[in-house]
Amino acid sequence: MAPPTALDLQGCWINGRTLRLAVRETGASRSRGDVCVRARVAIDLRRDARLLGADLRHPFPFSTAQGVMATVRDVGVAAPQIHEFDQFRFTASAFQSSLHWVQAEDARTGIDAQALEALGREVLAGAPDKAYGFSGQVCKWGRGERVWGNLARHYTADTLALHLCEWFARVAQARNASEAIEGGIAIKGLHVSFASKHLRFLAPDRYAVLDEVLSEGLGFALNPAGYGFFMRTLQAFKRRYALAHTLAQIEWALFGLVRQSVRGQPMTAHDGAARLAA
Repeated sequence: MAPPTALDLQGCWINGRTLRLAVRETGASRSRGDVCVRARVAIDLRRDARLLGADLRHPFPFSTAQGVMATVRDVGVAAPQIHEFDQFRFTASAFQSSLHWVQAEDARTGIDAQALEALGREVLAGAPDKAYGFSGQVCKWGRGERVWGNLARHYTADTLALHLCEWFARVAQARNASEAIEGGIAIKGLHVSFASKHLRFLAPDRYAVLDEVLSEGLGFALNPAGYGFFMRTLQAFKRRYALAHTLAQIEWALFGLVRQSVRGQPMTAHDGAARLAA
């Protein structure tokens, strides 16, 4: 475990998507004009404390200039414990807050994640009649209407159900994550992102999602070997920090943090209106 390190809180920023969420949840004022969801918006930790969620149980993660994700809970702390996932760094407060807000965002899909996990356990244990419906709900949860449409274009419902059942039977016997995902990406239209979403709901203690955001932000390849490496790294992180969370929950928190960097572009001179009011 890394030793406590003082945070350099100069040059902090938050991405526009998270800023919009913070404005909605806190009611705090922000800059004049609109804020692009992909912008990196400069923040002042003292002036913007309320906006950043100082009054909330789960404040909003932001990035320091050095790339460490933190929250206002870390301001004034001499040396907060910084977690490291490979080379990506964040405080314990940022991790917990990210998990909270990603779960809140997830609830708006209309899919009950816990109920879908329960269905996934049934399917993995052997419920072939539920495999097709399970897959449809996973695609809806993942905002994958286009993916589900492509599956329907490539397969009849009966044929897709057969392929899914064959894959899930292989997952139940898989020795590792690389083997588990191979049968999914062999189904035309799934690929690693949505195949891993299926695995995440089949066994959230063993599997998590690897999508384009995490691949770009953390460097894990979107192939079976890369997926297996990501799962091993998640397991090592869970052991290192003695976390009670499932792998799926850990990935959720990482996704919320990594997305700020991947989907937050440095501002230009034309982005002045996006800055918080002085």
